[in-house]
Amino acid sequence: MNPAPSELRFGAYAIDCVITAVMSLLICLALARPVTPVRFLSTWSLISWIYWTMFEGIYGESPGKRVFGLKVVNEEGEAVSLPEAAIRNVSKALPVVCYVDGALILLTESRQRAFDLLAGTFVVTSG
Repeated sequence: MNPAPSELRFGAYAIDCVITAVMSLLICLALARPVTPVRFLSTWSLISWIYWTMFEGIYGESPGKRVFGLKVVNEEGEAVSLPEAAIRNVSKALPVVCYVDGALILLTESRQRAFDLLAGTFVVTSG
């Protein structure tokens, strides 16, 4: 397996964050007025976990990962299951943990986050 370069993972993450932030803002505007920071961050946390879990668990990649030619696989190099995707994305529902977890990419040879290690998953380049 060829671990995805950190800069590609960051680019994919940035795209997905914009998408999830817009989705969360639209949901907040539709359901809750006024939109407070707490409501927005709570909604964004939940939407982020659902978004990444569903895209990676069903398609093996998020839209951001697709743009950069990345995919998520398990230790056997196969597509991840929904439970594996759910575990690896727990940190997406916890904003502070997410950034600490993401920093671990720089410290592991296989460029895995803590929740990747826990789920037995990797982000690799496609092809």
